Amino acid sequence: MSESSRGAHPRLTIRHVLADAYRAILALDSPLLRVIRDLTLRPGQFVRRYVEGERTGVVGPIKYALLSLTASVIAGQLGREPVSPDLSPEDLAWRQALEAAHDLRAYIALLVLIPTAMVQRTLFWRRPFNLAETYVFLAYVMGHWFWLWTLEVLLPNSIAALPPVAFLRAALLYVYVPWAVCGFYGSRSLSVIARALVIVPTFAAWLTIGLRIAMVGWESGLRW
Repeated sequence: MSESSRGAHPRLTIRHVLADAYRAILALDSPLLRVIRDLTLRPGQFVRRYVEGERTGVVGPIKYALLSLTASVIAGQLGREPVSPDLSPEDLAWRQALEAAHDLRAYIALLVLIPTAMVQRTLFWRRPFNLAETYVFLAYVMGHWFWLWTLEVLLPNSIAALPPVAFLRAALLYVYVPWAVCGFYGSRSLSVIARALVIVPTFAAWLTIGLRIAMVGWESGLRW
């Protein structure tokens, strides 16, 4: 770099570095943090704007869901009990394979969103959003929910095991999803809220079925 070009631009200082960090983190200028902020404060409106074409400078729904699912997997690994040194090599290999399968099954949630989106599309069949746009909504909303689940996993076991913690998680889910649905469809009528409440147990039921099928298949494959 020539001296003239260096003179045209000021030298980097700690102040410049900290200012960039502030703009990227505290000012929520990064695409990921901007999505986290909007899905926390106004989830339905954010997803509707994305569906309608405002997609610049934000993380896409599938990538966002993958990031949150990966964070939940990592959190689950951090909270896992250490392996006993008394295990035989065969038992250790079996446990590690089973834990790997347990971690991978979290990503089934992305597939489960497809039948869930079909149910939601049926419930709101008069609304203008098609199946793909409904799937985008669920990928953002449920992906955002996994961040909260990740925070719960990181809590100490003595706190996470308390009944109020589990109740609060379930209560927030049944509040957050209908709130997002109302914003997405632009209505807060009792009819919309009632139909929105169906989405949560639908997703949970499909997820439970998918996880059980996956674990049975993986365990059978590991035995072979």
